[in-house]
Amino acid sequence: MKFQSVPSTLENATSIVSQNESSKKNDKITKKRMISVCGKSDGFLHNGIATAKYNALTFLPIFLFEQFSYYSNCFFLMTALLQQIPDVSPTGRYTTIIPFSFILLVSAIKEIYEDYFRHKEDNLMNNAEVDVINRFQEKTVKRKWKDVKVGDLVLILENSFFPADLVLLTSKEPSGLCYVETANLDGETNLKPRTSLRMTDEICSKMCNNNMKELNLEGMCNSKLMSASIECDTPNKLLYEFDGRIRIENDDIRIGPENILLRGAKLRNTSWALGCVIYTGHETKLMMNYSTSTPIKQSLVQKKCNKQMIALLVILIIMCLVSAIQAVRWVGMYGENHWYIVNLNKKSFILSFITFIILYNNLVPISLQVTLEIIRLIQAHFINSDLEMYDEETDTRAMARTSNLNEELGAIRYILSDKTGTLTRNIMEFKKCFISGRVYDDETFGELIQKIHNKETNWKNVREFMVLLAVCHTVIPELDKTDSEHRFTYTASSPDEVALVKGAQKIGFELIQRTPTEVVIDAMGTNERYEILHILEFDSNRKRMSAICRMPNGNIRLYTKGADSIIAKRLKQKSLLKFKRKAEKALCTFANEGLRTLCVAYTDISEKNYNEWDRKMKVAFNIVDKITREKKLNKLMDGKSLSFALVPPLQSDFIAVACKCRSVICCRVTPSQKAEVVNAVRKHTDTITLAIGDGANDVAMIRAAHVGIGISGQEGLQAVYASDYAIGQFRFLARLLLVHGSWSLSRICKVIFYSFYKNIVLYVMELWFAVESAWSGQAGFERWSLSLYNLTTVCLKAALEASCWTKLTHLAIWGSIVLWFIWLVLYSRAWPHLAMGGVDMASIDTAIFTTWNFWLGMGVIPFMSLLLDIVVKLITRTCFQSLSDKVVMLEMAKEAERENKFTQWKEKCAEALQNTKKKCAIPVSTQKSQYIDLKANNKVVHTSQIDATHGFSFSQSDAIPGHELTQANVIRMYNTNMHDN
Repeated sequence: MKFQSVPSTLENATSIVSQNESSKKNDKITKKRMISVCGKSDGFLHNGIATAKYNALTFLPIFLFEQFSYYSNCFFLMTALLQQIPDVSPTGRYTTIIPFSFILLVSAIKEIYEDYFRHKEDNLMNNAEVDVINRFQEKTVKRKWKDVKVGDLVLILENSFFPADLVLLTSKEPSGLCYVETANLDGETNLKPRTSLRMTDEICSKMCNNNMKELNLEGMCNSKLMSASIECDTPNKLLYEFDGRIRIENDDIRIGPENILLRGAKLRNTSWALGCVIYTGHETKLMMNYSTSTPIKQSLVQKKCNKQMIALLVILIIMCLVSAIQAVRWVGMYGENHWYIVNLNKKSFILSFITFIILYNNLVPISLQVTLEIIRLIQAHFINSDLEMYDEETDTRAMARTSNLNEELGAIRYILSDKTGTLTRNIMEFKKCFISGRVYDDETFGELIQKIHNKETNWKNVREFMVLLAVCHTVIPELDKTDSEHRFTYTASSPDEVALVKGAQKIGFELIQRTPTEVVIDAMGTNERYEILHILEFDSNRKRMSAICRMPNGNIRLYTKGADSIIAKRLKQKSLLKFKRKAEKALCTFANEGLRTLCVAYTDISEKNYNEWDRKMKVAFNIVDKITREKKLNKLMDGKSLSFALVPPLQSDFIAVACKCRSVICCRVTPSQKAEVVNAVRKHTDTITLAIGDGANDVAMIRAAHVGIGISGQEGLQAVYASDYAIGQFRFLARLLLVHGSWSLSRICKVIFYSFYKNIVLYVMELWFAVESAWSGQAGFERWSLSLYNLTTVCLKAALEASCWTKLTHLAIWGSIVLWFIWLVLYSRAWPHLAMGGVDMASIDTAIFTTWNFWLGMGVIPFMSLLLDIVVKLITRTCFQSLSDKVVMLEMAKEAERENKFTQWKEKCAEALQNTKKKCAIPVSTQKSQYIDLKANNKVVHTSQIDATHGFSFSQSDAIPGHELTQANVIRMYNTNMHDN
């Protein structure tokens, strides 16, 4: 099952909210903050942000809290302290504390290394510079983002991000209009319009002699704006709502969400914009929409391992209780007969119990945590170095930002994915078109120009099609400052529209200018002007977008484009028959290829009909405005919303229904609602979840899930910064989960079980030795050899559990055995001469290596111990094959087939070479046939080699009625001719 969440549009995101959220919002609105423009900023939060997990003061307490959340670490700390009691520890005072300290040190270095990059990213953002107005010097000064304060006037340049939440005061464009890209907020790369207040626009800007608008620094710094104040909501996470007022002397002007520039958005298609800071740092709406503290995540395997540690601890306590009881019993029965043993009668039950706790303490493997940390770091390196997850387009590699969750990737049950930009990538291209019974694509687009130029059959239809694509839209042209083959680049509220205009540009009909009343296109070298009388925007009810234009010859024409079902209903009978006979087949073909489709149409309108329609439209707009104002009072009462479904009494029912679906799509939700969905799935399914997204609006969701994946795509890097793993494209997720995730899970589990196995084997021998040593608590092995057992020993049992034997496998197993011999020799010769050493190990290597029992046992005992395992493996892999066993057999069969074909190819090559030697002259046709035959054989081998390398696979936004800034209204305010002057 897959949950998908579609980011909300700026206008609609909060049209549906729960009663709880409504009451909370009302509480917040009753509280207001007062801001003085260019005044004191005391009492407000600074603009610096911190997303790192630690700092210099919090590292030690947080790190120790995490480490001692593992029960094994608590146990080892207790054991190390018990070893300090005199005459109690049979293994010395430092055999636990030194390895334990080393393990904590390695873990600390790993945490510092990973958190260093988070600090680096925070510093990069906090130290970015922005222009701030100095009212006393009447000029702009550079200031770091972290030093920006509430009330500051900030000048933002084109293609720059907003450093804080601002009220737009003015911009370079007419009426103080500017365009912003809100990809980091709502996941949409389409541009959204914002307007300034009329009064502030007049105060802060002026028109120059060349009819260009510029910032009026001198007039602004000495104007009544400097004594103005802004009253607004207290900081909240409602991205799409804002209620405030600005008081300029006796004027009280309302500020709405259409006047706000949010941190994380980017200024586009506008040379500059001026804003007043109202929210800073962690009080900005962007930062309040996700938890800024990095959550502490533990994998399910780690949690189960903790529980298994408790089970081992219980077994350890039982062993110690039994041993202590037997020790007291033995002393009572035989103590008098062994008077020569020092302090024998002074050993109480408690001291004996503590002695055995210390003796058996490594039943709980002390090296397991550090072993897992090292393995996870290596697995993270595999992820970072995987070329199959490298995105050449953006020069981005996969990155494991935390290695603690590698095994969690292999146990994901539910995927919660952002849609816009993550699944669709927001990239649209003009691929094919169907005109007058024929399909054209990239290879045949040139024929369209020839058809128009030579006035061939249906050339008028082709030309009208191109003009429609170049005129019927809300796209804004910009001069291309790069070395591109085209003069202009395009931006719009929908990537679909840009793709269509670029398609017309590629064919020869280029949009070159837009003014509030007309568009100018370059039609095959000739400039043509089309007056735009009306733009009828796309919405989910009309399912089409239309433009009424006055043609260069004075006629009025309606161009429209939209869904085929809608366009077909409006065709004349003759055109409809042609559509059903040919066009429908082309549409089905395009759809089957995975392409998005739409149809275009046009009709001529008489002057009389247009005037009558225009009059009716004005009346209709007035009625809609009235209805919209009434609806705005009741929009919070809509109960069919996600917010209502997530209310606790209904949450379980919502998740129960969702779990019965293959996928669930949550449309137009806020970042916090995405996190609520993730938390609801975690709470009611008790399974592992994964959240993936590519924008700042996905951060809350990414942090709420067990595993968070960030895509470094079209929408910035905020999702990557908050994620556990980062990839370049959504398609890499399959390899991350099914290859790296499944391998990591399998390997980690085997390591854990193997660690338990070898420690149990060791301490069964210690228990056996305790029986033979009168329950005295004497260690059967030398203390430092016992302590380092976990760090250096790899036995043949691990080899049996390995999926395949590599060079590293051989090195670990045989190298461990060789290392033991080297260790024994060095330890026996050098250690007794050191201050911490003991004479009990002196020349022990000679005693062992000269005993035939040792060499016999070394050969027989491992084989007999593993005989049962070998028999079981043979039977299961022969008669009861698992899926992994079948995969191994399949790969072996492919390898054998490849080698067989390669052998056949070599034999044919040898035969051909032999025939060449026998014949002095071979006809050209024969040579050619033999060459083709060899080439064919080589191709077969090459194909088989490629097959052998493959493994086995496991498992346009709606317009809002009554909104002040509809796309049609905004496009009327735009004039690209001003940029050209």
